[in-house]
Amino acid sequence: FASEFIQSNALKEFIEERKKEYDLILLDCPPVGLVTDGIVAASYCDGTILVCASNRNDRKELLRVKDQLEQTQVNVIGIVMTMMPVQRKYYNSYGYRYSDTQKKITQKKKKNSIISSITKKSDKKK
Repeated sequence: FASEFIQSNALKEFIEERKKEYDLILLDCPPVGLVTDGIVAASYCDGTILVCASNRNDRKELLRVKDQLEQTQVNVIGIVMTMMPVQRKYYNSYGYRYSDTQKKITQKKKKNSIISSITKKSDKKK
């Protein structure tokens, strides 16, 4: 059923209708190398992001997939590489950091105003 839906114009029509309602539509498709459904579905989209496992996909295979997509005029906008090997000596942990630039600017202005008020006072004493 899914393959028939993708191969027919029904999926294309479905996507076109959703474009009227949504800014972004994501389709998760089967691997391109296994079946043609992914290529057909990608041809209905504005752009395609390939997701590749570094421990499963080699360069030759990726180039073959790229050629297949180019032949069907699929717009490849990026690649996500997963399962990348990590060497512990270069990578201990990860996290996130939030920075408030407005707060830093305000603090700097306060510091500068304190410095200028001190220098003005010392200038008056002279």
